Amino acid sequence: MASAVSYIPSPAQQQVEITLTLPDTIVNELQELATKHGRAVDELFLDAFGLLKIASDAALNQQKLYVADRNGKPVKEIVVFR
Repeated sequence: MASAVSYIPSPAQQQVEITLTLPDTIVNELQELATKHGRAVDELFLDAFGLLKIASDAALNQQKLYVADRNGKPVKEIVVFR
């Protein structure tokens, strides 16, 4: 149960390597997601960081995040920070 992930903040910044220890199930899910979307696993972490930043900003501003259906109707609230 281990995985190493490189995190690159941006091409203009120095590369930073982060090592994570993850359960095999999570590693498998990450690899599956990466394959489904034609992305590298490290890109998924960058996307996840971006979503966490959005969730954090929303929570600090007492806002909420939702998954909406095709008509824009909220169907599920996304709660990351309580």
